[in-house]
Amino acid sequence: MNATGKPIQLLAIIEASTITGPAKNLLQFATLAAQEDLARRVTVSIAVFHREGQSELFIDTARRLSLPVYPIPEKGRFDRAVVIGLTALVQRLQPDLVQSHAVKSHFLVRQAGGEFLVPENVGERIAAAKTELHGLAA
Repeated sequence: MNATGKPIQLLAIIEASTITGPAKNLLQFATLAAQEDLARRVTVSIAVFHREGQSELFIDTARRLSLPVYPIPEKGRFDRAVVIGLTALVQRLQPDLVQSHAVKSHFLVRQAGGEFLVPENVGERIAAAKTELHGLAA
């Protein structure tokens, strides 16, 4: 739980159309976190960049596992609209933590704005998250 007693809200951003190593790990973690006893501590939402005509295996798998997945439409490699889509998603979900899985995602998180990257009480939130995550690992 976070400092307010609510579950830690994690937004994981991944570039995946199929099930690769990082995608598989994320799906496994999110599925584990969704189990009833753990869901009170952490909830995982997944944002994935998606281009028309691209495989939807990752998105379909996440949905089949009943995981909250948010495709962010992308027209091409340098589509600036993804920054707008990512910013809107972060504002809507209000995550405690934003996790990115690749260089492109790291860059886009920074471009989407720093206000959600360093909240006022970041020290308290990190301490609470570490405490909870250590409890999950035990």
